[in-house]
Order: sequence, then structure tokens, then C-alpha cells
Amino acid sequence: MKTKKLLQNYLPFIGLVVVIVFFELVTGGKLLAPKYLSSLVNEVFTIMIGTCGLAFLLSQGCLDFSLTAVVAMIAAVAARAAGVNEWLLFPVAILVGLFIGFLNGYIHAVLKVTSFIATLAVSFICSGLVIIVLGNASVSIPHEMTKLDSVPLRIITMAAIVVIGYLAFEKSRVGKECKIVGANPEFARQNGISVVWVKIRGFMIMGLICAIVAIFSLLRAGTASSSTGAGFTVNALNALLIGGMPITGGATSKFRSAIIGSVIMAVLSFGMNLWGLGTLAQQVVQGFVFLFAISMTFDRQNTVVVK
Repeated sequence: MKTKKLLQNYLPFIGLVVVIVFFELVTGGKLLAPKYLSSLVNEVFTIMIGTCGLAFLLSQGCLDFSLTAVVAMIAAVAARAAGVNEWLLFPVAILVGLFIGFLNGYIHAVLKVTSFIATLAVSFICSGLVIIVLGNASVSIPHEMTKLDSVPLRIITMAAIVVIGYLAFEKSRVGKECKIVGANPEFARQNGISVVWVKIRGFMIMGLICAIVAIFSLLRAGTASSSTGAGFTVNALNALLIGGMPITGGATSKFRSAIIGSVIMAVLSFGMNLWGLGTLAQQVVQGFVFLFAISMTFDRQNTVVVK
């Protein structure tokens, strides 16, 4: 048991060093080459802010499998809004993200549907609505808006989200309530914590994060399509688990898992692309990584995984 605890604490850091060294060698030094750093930052950006939001759900033992579809949905509606007035893109994206987050939370916490089923259902709904909103095509935003996207802006945004996320998760009652609900919902109720609100709030935080991801995806690509946000769910969940976040949630959940895990996942994904691995090969690798992460973080004393 002590050995496993030590592995859970230090394995993410060891893994980061191993992944960086490995891909630096097999790509001939391209991984950390200056001309590729901006691409690596873009890879880290999406995954890191995704894990920052997902930490507030996974610490409760809640899963969200709607992330990819939600990002696509937000991007589609925001792109349509930008066609009316370009500055509508931002408030519309945020409002749609918060609404879908609230919907996920309401279905799970109030209607008592497990988070896995609730978010999967919302994912199907959003995927269908994206096709309707886009008319089975792609929708462009005004070209001048793409000039807003830049590496410095992404770094500043990412840093702000990480700092705010850390303070909220580790230093405020928001994060403490998430961990208590994840450890024992009944204990949380007996101590005056509104479990329903904590769960809804967690999903709304994730909805806001999805809105930010959708906005930057639009600014970078210039268009919204049904493939916007592809891979976001898998990458964010994998990153948190690789970073050491227990899928069962609870008191052992640490925000550092979001930071270290997202860097590992970004380097892994970007490194595989530089190495020339095909999509199918990358999916196989990600599958094995997911299984390994689950085996290392699963708390067998808390067998209720999906809440």
C-alpha cells in the first residue's frame, strides 16, 4: 500500500521526464525546438484549461463525457452569433456553456441520473444540434477576429485559469466541498453542504471552461464545424488521471494533477504527431495510457466510481 502511494505521488513527475526525454530522442530534438514551441503551447493550452475545470468534477467522483460535443455546440452557436455581430461571439459562447453545464448538473444532481449517463445523453443531443445549427457544413467567423488569437494571449489566459483554479480548489470552500462530496455525500449533507448545488456548480464551471476552449478554437481556426473540439474529452480525462487524480474523487484529489497531467498529455500527443504516428496508433497508445492511469489511481476502498 505504501509503495502504491509513493508511486501515485511521484510517478507523474517521473512520467513527465521520461516522456520528454523519449520524444526528444525519437524526433531528433524537434520536440523542444524553438520553431515547434508555439504548437506545443497550443497543445498544452487546451488540455490544461480543460483539466483545470474537470478537476472540480472528478474530485466529486463525477465524469463528464459531453465535453467534445459541448465545445462543438458552443462554437456553432457562437459562430452564428458572430455573423450578426462579431462581438456577440464572446457573451453567447459563455452563456451557452453555462447553460449546458447547468443542464448537465440538473440532470445528474436533481433528476438523479448518474453523471456518465447524463453527460453521454447531453453529448448525443449536442452532436445532433450542431448539425442543425451549422446546416451540415462549417460556419466562418469574421476574418478580422482571427487576429485576436496569439500565443501570448493563450499563455496569459492559461496562467490566469491555473491560478484561479488552484486558489478555488485548494484554498477555498469550493474545492473543499467538492472533495467532501466526493468522499462521502451523506457526510456532506449532514454538515450543511448542499450536495445538489456543489454538483451543479461543478458542471457549470466545466461549461465555462468549454466556452473558453470553443472561443479560442474559433479564433484560431476561423470556422466552426462538427469536428471542433475533437479529442477534448479523452485528452482532458486522460491528463487528470495521468497526473494522479483518483477517478473515485475524495480527499486525495490534488489540483497539481491537472497541471502535471496536462503537460504530460500534451507532450505525449504532440510528440506522437512529430514522430509520425497515425491516428489509429495514437488511439491505441491513449487507450493503454488510460488503463494504466485507472489502475494506478483507482481507490478500491471506494467502489462507487460513477456518481
